[in-house]
Amino acid sequence: MRAFITIAALLCFFAYTPVNFATINKIYDPESYREDIDQLVTSVKENHPRPFMFISEKEFNQLVDTKKNEITSKTTYGQFIWDMSEILASIGCGHSSFRYYFIQEDNILPTNSRFPMDVKVFGDRLYITDPLINSKNLSKGQEILTINGKDTQVILSDIYTHIFADANLKGSKRFNFNVFANSYLAYYFDLTNTYSVKVSGNKDEVRLTMLTDYKHKPMISPKDGCQDQLCLEFINSNTAKLTVRTFNYYGERSKIFEEFIDKSFAEIKARKPQNLIVDIRGNGGGNSFSAAYLLAHIADKEFIFYKEYAPGAERLKQPIEPYPNAYHGDVYVITDGSDGSSAGFFLSLAKSNSFAVIIGDDSGSSFSTNAGYKDHELRNTGIKYRVSTVIMDTNVDGLIYGKPIKPDYRAVQSIDDYLNNKDTILDFTIQMINSKN
Repeated sequence: MRAFITIAALLCFFAYTPVNFATINKIYDPESYREDIDQLVTSVKENHPRPFMFISEKEFNQLVDTKKNEITSKTTYGQFIWDMSEILASIGCGHSSFRYYFIQEDNILPTNSRFPMDVKVFGDRLYITDPLINSKNLSKGQEILTINGKDTQVILSDIYTHIFADANLKGSKRFNFNVFANSYLAYYFDLTNTYSVKVSGNKDEVRLTMLTDYKHKPMISPKDGCQDQLCLEFINSNTAKLTVRTFNYYGERSKIFEEFIDKSFAEIKARKPQNLIVDIRGNGGGNSFSAAYLLAHIADKEFIFYKEYAPGAERLKQPIEPYPNAYHGDVYVITDGSDGSSAGFFLSLAKSNSFAVIIGDDSGSSFSTNAGYKDHELRNTGIKYRVSTVIMDTNVDGLIYGKPIKPDYRAVQSIDDYLNNKDTILDFTIQMINSKN
């Protein structure tokens, strides 16, 4: 099963300059927009295996009718693609989505239309992480209470309805918002060039200066000891840390993943640490065989990966034995809700079989998803999107459709920890290990 997109692909994207600004203000005739909506709806209803699991068909049709009725002779492409995202996101499927995440929309957004600060959500609150051009009046760490007079809680709730996520899980929506926050806000406020914010510590609203230049910050902090997709580190003689940021290894590339795992666990076996931390934060998923391969290296008993699966994955419905060099110490898997697709499969099986202690926040994916997507392109506007075609469920009991995988121990990063480069979840895990010892 393919991931929606890998972090590596996003990082490559961020090296590009946004293009084709004229597209965002282009106006199509209303009938062309409505024809494209009908095409989207037909492709969802005819291809998706369970489109109305998280929204009723009646509610879905009402949303479609509302969006059609809002179209006028002045509706721009930018407004239309924003409305279309809400229609597709409403079915609660992370693999039925625009390509990819918010890149299609971000790539046509003029710099002077962006919300002119870097912001992120921590918990359910919106904070300034870099005021950028507005640093004279605002500071890192201030909470944004309102934007253009509107409460940020309402803003976030509304924007989340446009973000694609399995079962509409908040962890996934929060992660995606944080990657593209200033472009999500730009579309939400209809590409205005006027922003005023009310922030903590300030009595009055602050009028923001708009950007003249912008570049996305790297998703992996330059201070992170692992700058690659796959890393093995030894925190000390007692604890190893394995970072797996993606399972996106298919075909011949699957050998890259398997060779890394084989080499890493051979080194772990030789050095004999009592504890292993597996870090899957930011892992958007990928090849289920890669997820199963890693799982078989921390398993202490046989397991079956799939209960329901896509063609080509039949082998994962058979019992899988732990590999000969499987780790036999204490395993801790850390996540922050930014996991997706087969990373959720990995989490569900690790938790259900007690292969590891899960530490962090609620997952952004789960034991069930819809994959095997089919690519589409709207005939009139050219919007590219995907619709899932198959159901994939892992072989677990006790987990509920539409609910995240709960950590055994909750640890979440605060805005202060983020600004001070404190890795809250990893530090919590190390403290737990030290207390145990």
